[in-house]
Amino acid sequence: MKTALRFATLLALLLVALAVRAADPWKEKPYSEWTLEDVQKVMSSSPWVKTVHVDAPWIKGGAHFLYSVPPGCGGRPEFGKPPSNPPQWSGDTSVVVSVVAFQVSWESARTPRAARLRLRTLCAGEEAEEEDEAEIMEEYLEQEQEEYLITVHAPDMQPFDALDEDALQQSTYLLLKKTKQKVAPARVIIGRGPDRRTVFRLAFFFPKTDEAGQPWIAPEDKEVEFICQGANKVVVKAKFQPAKMATRDGPDF
Repeated sequence: MKTALRFATLLALLLVALAVRAADPWKEKPYSEWTLEDVQKVMSSSPWVKTVHVDAPWIKGGAHFLYSVPPGCGGRPEFGKPPSNPPQWSGDTSVVVSVVAFQVSWESARTPRAARLRLRTLCAGEEAEEEDEAEIMEEYLEQEQEEYLITVHAPDMQPFDALDEDALQQSTYLLLKKTKQKVAPARVIIGRGPDRRTVFRLAFFFPKTDEAGQPWIAPEDKEVEFICQGANKVVVKAKFQPAKMATRDGPDF
């Protein structure tokens, strides 16, 4: 009887420990206590970030899987366990095409912004953060964002190289599941490399309210889909759930 009780107690403690370890940092503690692992989880595997696997026939010379790795300090990525193969490579198929993992991030929310600030602090060292700088960081996080900012980046974004801002505005929108309405971006910023041609990042700014001043998205909305089309019918789609985009302080989108 005592052995069984002891075993049950140890099992319960183990389950609690695993639950704590797997807990979402944005729900369990303030961003100032996040570890590098917590920051990487927010920035790569959270309700504010979606990974979209897109067939990449523009990549020649055999099948490749290109994906981004979590950010580290000093501009160095943190190479950990590689992700599993994309869904396109599963199953019985004789044709395997290259796949690029696009990361779609809801950057205007407080949580992703807090993750970037926390990464900066962790990389600089806690002692390097002065009181005045900490206050500025807090003020920045508390600022109400006037627009929704959604970014798209990937190791290879060739389908978007030839598009300009106007073309992207016309081929990109948010689809509201509840009302079936489409919300176009108010403006687009294209991040290009030193050659001024190669795209490495896209930033889309969407209005928060309609012409009547009513919010497009409510916390209870089940789904908002981001859709962006590049050249050669390449489409990047990502579904966000506003109800899940929340911290211990409430909705955050």
